[in-house]
Order: sequence, then structure tokens, then C-alpha cells
Amino acid sequence: MDEYELFDIAATYQELGYSWITVFITVFSAYLVVAYAVGKKLSTFQVMVITSCFIIFGGLCIFGAYGTLVQCIRLYEEIMRLNPTRQFFLTMPVAVVSVAILCSGVVVAVWFMFNTRRQRIEQSGHK
Repeated sequence: MDEYELFDIAATYQELGYSWITVFITVFSAYLVVAYAVGKKLSTFQVMVITSCFIIFGGLCIFGAYGTLVQCIRLYEEIMRLNPTRQFFLTMPVAVVSVAILCSGVVVAVWFMFNTRRQRIEQSGHK
């Protein structure tokens, strides 16, 4: 394959990785809205189901984003072998930091939900 074809495939992978991140942000935002709006009213079972779904789906989004971005980076490396003057912003450290940020988002969102639930328990007088 020539440089253009590799670049076109890499750009497709990069856009797919960004799409995974966008889906994750949508799910993350929806989970936070649920936690804030009705978290105090949900039963423990409902919170566990919602949280489990969020963690599983969020994990799939993170895994999908990481996999596609890594494939994109591999194609960029191949392009740089063909044309050493080419430089790309997306590198492995950028992908790893992006995944770490997304994973910390999952932890923060779950903490927010359970902190909201704890406030409900404290306000109702139960411990």
C-alpha cells in the first residue's frame, strides 16, 4: 500500500476511536444525570443494575477506543517508515493517557452515584 492508502485507513481508525470516546462521554453524562436526578430515589438493586450496566458498557467503549487508536498508531508508524518527515500527534502515550482519563471517569461517576446514595441514607437517619 502507498502512503495515501495507509493514511486513509489510519484516519478511519482514528475517527472510529473518537466515536467510541464520544459514545463513552454520552453514557458517562447520562449516568451522572441519573445519579444526580434520581439517585436518591432508586433502590439498592436499581443502583447496582444501573451501575453494572454503566461499568460494562463504559468498559466496552474504552476497550473499543483503545483498540482502534492503537491500530491507528500502528498505521501511522508504517506511514512514518515510508515518509520519515511525517509526524503525528497520536502516539502510544497519548492513547494510554486517554484511556487512563476515561477509566478515571468511570471511577468518579460511580463514586458520585454512591456519594449521592450515601447522602440519602444520612438524610433519612439510617446508617
